[in-house]
Amino acid sequence: MVPLAVTNLLEAADGVFDRRDFARLAGEDLCHDERLRQEPLNAAGPVYDELVVFAQFIDAENGDDVLQLAVPLGLVSMLASVNSNIPRYFLEAYKGHTALGIFSPIASLLTAGALIVSSMGQAAFVPVAQAYEAADIDRYRRFVVRALALACGLGIVGIVASAVVGREILALLFGTAYGDQSRLLVWLACAGAISFAVSGLGYIMTAARFLNPQVPLLAASCVAAVGGSIWLIPRYGLDGAAWVVGLSALVQLAGTFLILFRIDRKLRMEQRLRDEVALNIDHEVQLSLARSAEGGVR
Repeated sequence: MVPLAVTNLLEAADGVFDRRDFARLAGEDLCHDERLRQEPLNAAGPVYDELVVFAQFIDAENGDDVLQLAVPLGLVSMLASVNSNIPRYFLEAYKGHTALGIFSPIASLLTAGALIVSSMGQAAFVPVAQAYEAADIDRYRRFVVRALALACGLGIVGIVASAVVGREILALLFGTAYGDQSRLLVWLACAGAISFAVSGLGYIMTAARFLNPQVPLLAASCVAAVGGSIWLIPRYGLDGAAWVVGLSALVQLAGTFLILFRIDRKLRMEQRLRDEVALNIDHEVQLSLARSAEGGVR
């Protein structure tokens, strides 16, 4: 699990440095450059990874099962991709290519934390699925706590680093012109902390095969992102775009907790039912042994 996280971090670092020269052009005329339109925020990356891992659990011999799972899987993937790019579309529309050229490279720094969460989520995917199938509610809750702890840890580190040395980090990675955007980095780090929690808990929901509830949740998050973009970006520019990322993540986090509560309640009921069945079986075994003993005495 740790080597996988390190590997993903190195890949994220390569991506950041690949963007460095391109990011220096943001203050110039970018109207001719179409790469800004194509480069995503990579927030959907962890979602794609969890879908790939989840595909291993699909029974290919059962066509109905594949169809029932493929539709929500596709919708979740599509909505996650659209949701992650909504602030970019509105930022370009309202503030132009230059603002987008500043926002995109800085937002790409969230990829490093997202890849750590993705690596840990993939490593925990099978154990979470096993805990769910066994109705092991204590083990399930431990995974939820670990996912939240990881997200909080990464979020705190990111926020503190952004506040303390954000200017130096941006100047080192993207050039001195970006050093003045340290406040934007802090806002994005706050939004990233929430996104990390959403991503980590998303693996748990997917491992438990709670796919259908994620579709309306992501749709609601997209609606919140659109509404927030219309209201915040024209008024607050780059900061507003960062706030939209955080708003969208907050909507997802609230809905995620509701879904996790449903999973928890289902596991409690399942565990109670299994305990009652085990108790009845034990009672029947004792009665059978008692009858056998009585027959032996006679």
